[in-house]
Amino acid sequence: MEKFQVTEKYEGIKAERVFEAGKLTFSDLGMKIIKDRSFAFLLQGSFSVGENLINANFIVSAFQNEINLTLTSETADKEVLSDFAKRFMETLKSRLVEL
Repeated sequence: MEKFQVTEKYEGIKAERVFEAGKLTFSDLGMKIIKDRSFAFLLQGSFSVGENLINANFIVSAFQNEINLTLTSETADKEVLSDFAKRFMETLKSRLVEL
């Protein structure tokens, strides 16, 4: 199983706003939300890239001002996961500007 993780700091933005931008990003990228734990700022989802099924965990830490995206897949390689993580973070940042 391949795993790819991205952690980034955010500042000057409330965790609730980052979490809402994450939900919009899931939707924008065609990701299916499997679990939405708003009280914990956690989203779990899955999506397909070609024939590859990818699972995603998105967590916003209000205490550490961090965003964490973890992608795992049985079929996708690290490059596919890395490319998608980059696209996810770019979309998230553009959503944060819009909110």
